[in-house]
Parts: sequence; C-alpha cells; structure tokens
Amino acid sequence: AFLACPLLSTFSGKFSSADGRCLIVDGHLFAFAPAGLTEYVIPNEVTSIGASVFESCSALESVTIPEGVVEIGDRCFYSCKAMTSCPLPRSLTSIGINAFTYCENLVELTVPDGLTLIDDYAFAACSGIISITIPKSVKEIGYNAFYGCSSLESIHITDYDAWNAISFGSSAANPLCNIGARLYLNGEDITDTAPLKYRFMGDWYTTGGTWQLST
Repeated sequence: AFLACPLLSTFSGKFSSADGRCLIVDGHLFAFAPAGLTEYVIPNEVTSIGASVFESCSALESVTIPEGVVEIGDRCFYSCKAMTSCPLPRSLTSIGINAFTYCENLVELTVPDGLTLIDDYAFAACSGIISITIPKSVKEIGYNAFYGCSSLESIHITDYDAWNAISFGSSAANPLCNIGARLYLNGEDITDTAPLKYRFMGDWYTTGGTWQLST
C-alpha cells in the first residue's frame, strides 16, 4: 500500500510504532516510512517483516533486524541498492522470494543457524557479495537464489553432509554456480576434492569445474 513513497516520514494511529516509522499489527511489520533515513533499527516488538516493506528504499544503507524476527517476506529489501549492512538475527527461519534481490552493495552474508529456507531469487543480482556462510540448518534453497552474485569468492559451511542434503531449486540456487566461488569446510578449501552436488528437478549433478550430469 505504501510502496515507492520516498517522502513518507511518519505514521500515526493505533498500529504505528513508537517512532512513527512503522505500522505493526500483532508483531507483523507491514509498512515503513523511509523519508530522510539512511539507517534504521526495527522495533523489538516485530516478529515478522512483510512483503515489500523496504522495497526500493534507495537511501537506506543499514538495517538492524531484532532477535525474535522469524520471517523476512517476499521482496522485503528488493532493490535497496545502497544497503551495505543487514545482519540477520539468530531467530530467523525463512527468507522470502526476491527478499534481497539487487542489493548490490551487500558484501558479506552470514545465514544464521536455525534458518531452513532461502526462497527463489532471494539474493539474486547481489553483485557485491564476496563471502557467504551457510549453516547446517538450511534445508532448501530456491530457484536462482544466488544468480548473478558475480563477486562471490567463498562459501563457508561447517557440515558437509548437511550441505549435500540441501534441496537446490536450480543450478543457480547453489552459490557455487558463480565463476570463481570456492567452498570451504571449517576453513579448509574443499572445492577441488569434494564431489560437489546439487539437486535439480529430481536429478543429481556434480561439478568438476563445469556443471555436468553425474553418473
């Protein structure tokens, strides 16, 4: 309802946050007034962030998400191109479709242990990301979730069996699809020695420098 309202500065009424910047109902943040802000700390009462709440907030450089938030909705931070920092809370369990697409200035991504779903295109075209940490809790990474992360250099994991058990929605769901990306297990580069697999449409594939059908 309030998408692309860059001059909106405050809300009022029973659902407005104490600072007047958000509309919140039963812990669900569903609107944001961005005018004049380059950084924002989401109120502690928030437990989920709705679709497109921060979409195209082009001046935002930093957002702090409180512990207790379990869900980031579809297109939540879509095209927040100035954003360099958005630490994810340990309470988070899912990241929605296109949630961070075109956040071109994000450099580092640490997915919290406890998160299970990274949905379709969640981090697509985040061309500034250099490093990603993916915990053993992640079960599903959706279609093209990491497509176009062209600066990606390293993916860090702590459990190889859990990594191989992830259901990937496409080849570009796997961050290793990006040329030059390396896989590190507890700090050790295993890119060239491990049988790196991803799951796509029920078939198993492997990589040895190029993607190919495994036999």
